[in-house]
Amino acid sequence: MNVTVTASDGTSPALKVTVTPAAGIAATLFPQPPVIGDVIPVGFDSNTLTQLLSSPGIYTASLTVTAAGFAPLTIPLTFNVGGTLSIFPSPTSLAFNVPSGPTVQTIELLGSSGAAVSFSLVSGTSGGGNWLSTTASASYTPATLTVTINPLNVPGGTYQGSITITPSSGATLPIPVTLQVGANTLAASPASLAFAYTVGGTTPPLQVLQLSGPLSNDTYVAQATSTGNWLLVNGVTTKISGPLPASLNVTVNPAGLLPGTYPGTITATDADGGTQTVAVTLVVSGISNVANPASLVFVAQAGEPAPAAQTVVVNGFANATYTATITATGTWLSVSSTGGTAPAQLTVIASPVGLPAGTYSGSVLINLDTHIQDIQVTLIVSASPVLTAYPGGLIFAYFGGSAPPTPDLSR
Repeated sequence: MNVTVTASDGTSPALKVTVTPAAGIAATLFPQPPVIGDVIPVGFDSNTLTQLLSSPGIYTASLTVTAAGFAPLTIPLTFNVGGTLSIFPSPTSLAFNVPSGPTVQTIELLGSSGAAVSFSLVSGTSGGGNWLSTTASASYTPATLTVTINPLNVPGGTYQGSITITPSSGATLPIPVTLQVGANTLAASPASLAFAYTVGGTTPPLQVLQLSGPLSNDTYVAQATSTGNWLLVNGVTTKISGPLPASLNVTVNPAGLLPGTYPGTITATDADGGTQTVAVTLVVSGISNVANPASLVFVAQAGEPAPAAQTVVVNGFANATYTATITATGTWLSVSSTGGTAPAQLTVIASPVGLPAGTYSGSVLINLDTHIQDIQVTLIVSASPVLTAYPGGLIFAYFGGSAPPTPDLSR
């Protein structure tokens, strides 16, 4: 990808560029680029990328551009090596009620970054016989699962089943299925929970799970289950109990987790045998699963034209919607759209008109179906000539499952 460097005073100074490499085995990921006039072609080394597929993570480096008479310009470089592909189900769990509810429901499966991820599936039950069956519209994503129950000869009570999705690479994904035959003395709301976390970011806020029932003096016992104990209820991974109704605080601890999708469950049982299983999904992303990049820096010379606009990519699929809210003192910060359907590309503009030399801070808050990304924006207004780059930073992403892409330096 080409980075174009512009001098605010209209001159064309001779540019020099230096790479500050990533650490460890990723040191050769970003090779030293040439300088062609005011253009710097930035690429990556495919051999290094192949080696990194066994070590998924976020690798960062930077380019420093210098020219005589100008302050150095730093351009951040980020490469998200996912290692394996993930499958995202919607919804993440199913509940059937007999005789009042439907006997057929569907689940949509999507691959990470829109990739076609092949998979196999198995359905199973832990009681009540073989009442659960599943078919898929395709053997790779995107796909629709048709889930059918057959409650014939199943006695009254609560039964648990699961649909296990095994992708071509990566961990298996269990989807809990609950069958309630007759009245259940325990209710849970919501039926499922989802958390999103970006490596190095802020831990997602707690969510509340409500338990209730029609019987007086009823009690409950609940426990969170997750591989690695990242899922907590009321701050613990052990069993908790108390009277009904109850409000349970559900939190996640993503420390040490690599990018990927992590399933968990909260199982609650009341004193009369009523049971609810609530599916909890934690999506850990190397780069934000809401919007990227996570920050923007604009540099301008006082009294000169505004720096080039920068782009924010809002992720999302299906019927996701977003809003974009600006916070800044004055009117120097603007965005091309304040809401719409995702995915989308937003143009962010920082105007130095009327501003004295100094540093100005603002933000663009993206709300993607209640998932929040607060993008910090900095405008540096200099009294002397400056160098600016477009784009201001580069983000590369690759998820394993196919041959690494060929670096393209022609664009």
